[in-house]
Amino acid sequence: MVHLAPVLFGEEIGGAERYTLELARSMARRVPTTLLTFGVKSRRDSLADGLEVRVLRNWINFGRLR
Repeated sequence: MVHLAPVLFGEEIGGAERYTLELARSMARRVPTTLLTFGVKSRRDSLADGLEVRVLRNWINFGRLR
């Protein structure tokens, strides 16, 4: 299962991404689940509840429309 959050609004997941994160955490208890989003730097984390979080580097500069 993959949950997609279009963009992080900073380095950490919070605020607008919180709903997607909590839904993905809940799903991870039943099926392998990844939360996929885009940010300044690529990274991959595995949370204690089995959820994998992947951030892909966004190569497009949207400027003020980000």
